Amino acid sequence: MIFNFQEGNITDRIREALKAYDNPKTPEFKAIADKLGAKASYVKALHYRDKTKTIQVEVEGGESWEVKNGNYIWQTKQGLINLSVEFIDQLFFEYSSKGRNYTPRRICHKHNLKPWEFNSIKLRLQLYKDSNVFSPYTWDNTPLSEREAMVAAKIRLKLEDTGHVLLEQHESEILKAYKVEINKGAKAKFFGDELKAQLLDHLPTIEKYRIARTPEPYLQDCIVATITDLHIGAFVEGLRATKDYNNEILRGYLKRAAELINAHGAKEVHVNILGDLIESFTGLNHPNSWKSMQYGMYGVTVVKESHLILLEFLCSIHNLAQVNGVGGNHDRPTASNKEESNGEIAELIFWVLEKSMPTIKFTYNHTLNAQVIDGLNYILVHGDKAHSKDNKIGTLVFNHGKQDMFNLVLAGHLHSRITGCDSGMYRKITAPSIFTGNSYSDDLGYNGNAGFLLSYRLGQYPVTIDYTI
Repeated sequence: MIFNFQEGNITDRIREALKAYDNPKTPEFKAIADKLGAKASYVKALHYRDKTKTIQVEVEGGESWEVKNGNYIWQTKQGLINLSVEFIDQLFFEYSSKGRNYTPRRICHKHNLKPWEFNSIKLRLQLYKDSNVFSPYTWDNTPLSEREAMVAAKIRLKLEDTGHVLLEQHESEILKAYKVEINKGAKAKFFGDELKAQLLDHLPTIEKYRIARTPEPYLQDCIVATITDLHIGAFVEGLRATKDYNNEILRGYLKRAAELINAHGAKEVHVNILGDLIESFTGLNHPNSWKSMQYGMYGVTVVKESHLILLEFLCSIHNLAQVNGVGGNHDRPTASNKEESNGEIAELIFWVLEKSMPTIKFTYNHTLNAQVIDGLNYILVHGDKAHSKDNKIGTLVFNHGKQDMFNLVLAGHLHSRITGCDSGMYRKITAPSIFTGNSYSDDLGYNGNAGFLLSYRLGQYPVTIDYTI
């Protein structure tokens, strides 16, 4: 075949060459591409776009994709992929080592992509670390004369937009500083000077939050809501029986909890928080902690996010009077409980909440917090310490209880609903968890529904309601 190319841009010249064929195949696309210095895939894409306004490209293994109305579309066994060309271009820029060189985990978390979706994108579109910073469709449909400027603009964006690099470096330096201070025995200085300074800078951003107050008539005088095990920063998805979990799902649970609390129309509301506010401060609480963590949710970032999530929740509760808390085993700032087990991250979060809500009374103890509320003595523990085991509850109540009123021991930690140690004037309840579990608990066959406890006094005894949310 002899080609007679006219002068003009590459796209026009390819179109002219294609006129010589009624139904060109791969050899013809390749011949035209070789003659004009283009890619065969671009020649093929241009042919199908002009012919049907739908581009379908065959790739390795007989798989295919198409671009229709500005979207990449293909079918997989797990479901349909239907994503804009602009979005896929962004994934190429972020994943490629020539671009931002993000990890698959970071990309999935940032864009809320399921692992199978990202894997399918990689396989269908040949997305590798050494890939171009643009997807195949965009690249092949850009004239050669424009490609250099297009790539230069992306590289310039990478060099100029250093915010994401600085944030990661900042988090890394904070963790390094913490380890140094631990080794020097100056942990208190670190928490006093480093983290608190960071969080105080964060306070001006939360001025829009105000405490909700409602006037009479009240349906009840006083109620107590108990939540536990929020595991802020956890990311759980696609497990056998356990429900998905992330910070946005958590926000939904807390919003529903606030609605149920407000429906009681109480004059005074107290909230107990029984520890494990965060998933991990270092990402190393357990050998595989990182597998169930949302990207970037460690260090100062997870503390700030915890502050905002709890602030939103507490400010949405009508007539809030007091917030009581204890620390959990996940709230420690170290990788091992042998180094630190006092839950100082929870204490830090309570500190900044108290600064944000100066009209509310806050109480906190890393191990045990006993509070008399409306004629009932609430003994709050996380549930991981020896003193809160069932065979120790009598001693616990003897040491921290009140002889003239009912003592309600509330624990978390087990991510389960258990009532036990019910005696004449005391009872232990393991409260339902907000966190629904991770791969570890799922593999063991444990899974449950998110929930919280609501309690109030009737006569001299407590009434407790277990809400599933």
